[in-house]
Amino acid sequence: MIEGDGMWRGARVLVLAALSLLAEPSLAAKKFNLTIGYLPCITGDLRDRQGLTISGALSIALEELNNNTSLLPDVELLLEWHDTKFDTVTATRLITDMSCAGVVAFFGPEGRCHTEAIVAQSRNLPMISYRCSDYQTSTLSNFARLEPPGAQATKSVISLLRYYRWNKFSILYEESWVTVALTLENHAKKNNMTVNHQRAVIDGYKCCEDKMTCCAPGFWYQFIQDTKNKTRIYVFLGSTSGLIEMMTAMESLHLFSKGEYMVIFVDMMTYSPKEALKYLIKTEDRVSTKLICPNTIDFKKRAQSLLVVVSSEPSSDYEEFTNKVRKYNTLAPFTFKESVFVNQFFSKFVSIYAAYLYDSVKLYARALDQIIKEETRNEPLTEAKLRSIATNGTRIVAKMIQSSPYKSITGMSIRLDERADSEGNFSVLAFKPTKYQDGDVNCSYSMIPVGHFQHQNKREFPEYKLNPRLPIDWPDSVKPEDEPSCGFLNEKCPKDDSQITSLVVAGTLAVTLFCALVVTISIYRKWKIEQEIEGLLWKIDPQEIAGYLGSGLVWSPSKLSLASGISCESKCCTQIFTTTAQFKGNVVRIKELKFSKKKDIPREIMKEMRLLRELRHDNLNSFIGAVVEPLRVLILTDYCAKGSLYDIIENEDIKLDKMFISSLIHDLIKGMMFIHTSPLIFHGNLKSSNCVVTSRWMLQVADFGLHELRACAENEFIGEHQYYRGLLWKAPELLREMDNPNGTVGGTQKGDVYAFGIILYEIIARRGPFGLTGTEPKDIIERLKRPKLDGEEVFRPNTDALDPPPEDYVVACMKDCWAEDPNLRPDFPTIRSRLKKMKSGKSRNIMDQMMDMMEKYANNLEELVTERTRLLMEEKQKTEDLLHRMLPKRWT
Repeated sequence: MIEGDGMWRGARVLVLAALSLLAEPSLAAKKFNLTIGYLPCITGDLRDRQGLTISGALSIALEELNNNTSLLPDVELLLEWHDTKFDTVTATRLITDMSCAGVVAFFGPEGRCHTEAIVAQSRNLPMISYRCSDYQTSTLSNFARLEPPGAQATKSVISLLRYYRWNKFSILYEESWVTVALTLENHAKKNNMTVNHQRAVIDGYKCCEDKMTCCAPGFWYQFIQDTKNKTRIYVFLGSTSGLIEMMTAMESLHLFSKGEYMVIFVDMMTYSPKEALKYLIKTEDRVSTKLICPNTIDFKKRAQSLLVVVSSEPSSDYEEFTNKVRKYNTLAPFTFKESVFVNQFFSKFVSIYAAYLYDSVKLYARALDQIIKEETRNEPLTEAKLRSIATNGTRIVAKMIQSSPYKSITGMSIRLDERADSEGNFSVLAFKPTKYQDGDVNCSYSMIPVGHFQHQNKREFPEYKLNPRLPIDWPDSVKPEDEPSCGFLNEKCPKDDSQITSLVVAGTLAVTLFCALVVTISIYRKWKIEQEIEGLLWKIDPQEIAGYLGSGLVWSPSKLSLASGISCESKCCTQIFTTTAQFKGNVVRIKELKFSKKKDIPREIMKEMRLLRELRHDNLNSFIGAVVEPLRVLILTDYCAKGSLYDIIENEDIKLDKMFISSLIHDLIKGMMFIHTSPLIFHGNLKSSNCVVTSRWMLQVADFGLHELRACAENEFIGEHQYYRGLLWKAPELLREMDNPNGTVGGTQKGDVYAFGIILYEIIARRGPFGLTGTEPKDIIERLKRPKLDGEEVFRPNTDALDPPPEDYVVACMKDCWAEDPNLRPDFPTIRSRLKKMKSGKSRNIMDQMMDMMEKYANNLEELVTERTRLLMEEKQKTEDLLHRMLPKRWT
C-alpha cells in the first residue's frame, strides 16, 4: 500500500533554488521555508476515500504559489504528508509529531476531524478541512471548512420554500442527516414556518446489510400512509436510493395523480449532467448495462413533483483541472500508480473534493500573505516573525473569513460564514424535456438546473433566482400548495349539506358556461376572419422590439454592410444596412424599407406576408413578421450568427474543404427547390449576400418575396460601383428588362438558376462573382446586357483559372446554369442530381456528418471489445477441453 513519510521537496524546486542561489544570493537569502501538513486518508475503513484521487490538487496549488512572485514572495512552502488511515489515534499522533517538527498548518484530516482540530487548537495552529462534516468543529477559532457542511444547504432549502410560499412542510431524514434535519427545523422556526412532521429512518444500506425490517418494500408505504393526510410538501434528507423508494411508495398511493404533493431533496454532491437521472431511476434498474427510460404518464408526474437542491455544476474549465490533478497524483511526492484493469489503464474519477483541497491551500496562502504585509509595513520580515504569524491559527482563519468571498477553481464565487464554514453554491434541479445522452443511453428528459441561490451581504439566507428561460413544469401545470384550500381536515370551509343548493348552482353554472361558449365561438369566428383580412398573424407591435434604434443603425457582425453596400432588387428599391434587435428574447435581423410618402399596404401584399410567415423549411431564413408604419416597413427575419455566405467566402481564415463546400451548395439547392415549388414560384434576388449561415453551419436562403413592396421603397444613393456590383448575379435577360420602363418587377426561376451558377463559381473560386477580372462592375453589366452576335462567345466567369480545378461535372453544371438561353438552363432537381457526387453519399449537413463520424468511431470500439471477448471465451473453451483430455473422466 502506498504511504508517504517524511518531508519532501520536489527535485525541480531544488534545482531552481540552487540556480537562484548562484545567480542572486541576496534575493535567495530572503526566502523563508514554511512546512505545511497534509493528512489524507489513503487506507482504512472510510468509504469513498479521496486521498488516492485528489492529492495532486495540493501539489498544483503549492507549485503555483511557489512560482508566484506577488503572493508570498518571501516564503517557500514545503510539504509533509502522512496517511491517517481513518483512525483518530493515528491522526492525533501524527499532528503532535508534525507540530513538534515545525509544521505550521494542517490540511485535513479526511472523514473525522473534531478531536484532531482540538489538538491543533492547543497550539493555535490553523487547520483547514477539505472533507469533514463534524459540526462541533465550527465553534473552534482555528478551524476553517471548505466543504460546505450539510447544514449550509438548509438555508437554500428555506429560501426555496419561502419563494414558493410553502410555509408548512414535513422533514424526513436518514439517521446520518440528523444534524442537518435539526438545523432545518431551527431555520424554519426563525422564519415562522410550520414543520408538520419530523421523522427519522434508518439509512438504507444499513437496513439491508443488517437484514432489518426497513429493508422490506412496504416500509416506505406505511411511512407515507401515516403522514400524507397532514402534509403536502416533503423535504427528504438522505440517499438517492431512499429518495426513489420514498417516491415510488407515494406513487403507489396515487399522491402524484392530481399534482398536490411535492418532494424537495438535498444532495451535497456536485451536479453532473451525466448523473442527472440518478434522482429518478436506480442504477440497479439497468438491463444489460443499458438504462431503461420510462415514459409513462405516472412516471412523468412523479418526476415533475421533485425538486433537488444540489451543489452547483463547476465551470467548463474544471475538466482541465481534474486532468491535471490525475497527472500530479502520479508525480512526487505522492507517486500514486495509475489503475490497471485487464492490462488497460483507466482514469480515476476526480471528485469535487479536489477543488476544496486546492481552494483551501490558496485561501490559506492569501490570508497569510495579507497578514505578513500588514506586519512588515514598518519593519523587515524575519524568520521568527514569520513563524509567529504562520502559527497564529485564530488570526489566519479570521483573515480568511474577512477575505471572502473568493473565486473557486470551480469558477464560482464562494463565501465563508462567521464560523469559517463554506456556504457553498447551490442550484435547483427540476424535470424538463431535454436530450439526455450518456454512452448508449438516450432519454428525452433529465433533471436540469432551473435556478440558483445567490448569497447577499449581511443576509443569513441566500436569494433564490429562477431562470426565466427554464420555467418549472409543475404537475398538471399548477404549483402545488402547502395546504388544501379548506385545510387538511376541511376546517376552513363551511359545511353545507343542501343538495338543492348544489344542483341550482351546478345548473346555473352549466347554462352560463354554455352561453359563454356560444358567444366565444361567435367572437372567435369574427376575429379569425379579421385576421385573414388584416394579416394580424404577421403584424408586430413596435413596442415588442427591443434594442432597435429606429433611424440609427445597430451594426451586426456581418461584413455585408461593408463589402456589398446596399443591394437593389430594381432601380427604385433599397436595402438598409443589416440591423439587429431583440424580439421576444431572441435576436432578429431587421430590414427597413422607407417610403417618401404614406404607403397603404394592399391586400395582395398582406396575403403574401401571411404566406411568408407560413413558409417553413430548414434551408429558408424564416420570416417572423413586419412592423407597418406610415413611412416605413420593418421586415423581421431570423438572425444567423455565422453571417452571410458572402462573408464566409471572403474570409480567408475559413478553410472550405470539399465536404464543407458540398454541404453549403446542397443546402442552397434544397432551399431553392422549396421556393420554386411554393406559391412564391421564384426568389428574384438570389446572391451570396442573400444566403445566410446558421450556428450549425446550415445555409439558409434569405430576402425572398415582397418584390412590389421592395421596388416601391425610397431609393438612397449608394454609389455607382456598389450599385452595379449588386447586379452581378442577375441573369442577362433580367438586366435587359430593367432598362424597360414597363418591365415587370421580380424575377424568374431561370434567373434564379443563373444566379446559382454564379454563386457556385464564387464558392469554388473565392475571388468574387466574376473572379479577378480587373473590370469595373458597370463594364461587366454592360457586356452582359449586350445581345449575343453570331459566333460571339458570351461573357462569363473564367473557369479555366480555377485553382485547384474542380471536377468536370461541376464545371459543366456551372456553365449550363449560366447559359445565355434561359430554356437551356437546368432546373434545381436536375442540378441536385448532377451534383450528387459532391456529397459522396452523405445526406445531412456538415454538423451532422461530424457527429456521424464520432458515432462510427464509438461503434468501432464496441466491436473491438466484443471481438476480444469472443477470443477470450474461445481460449477458455480450449483450456477446458484440454483438461478433459488430460485428466481421468471421474475427476473432470
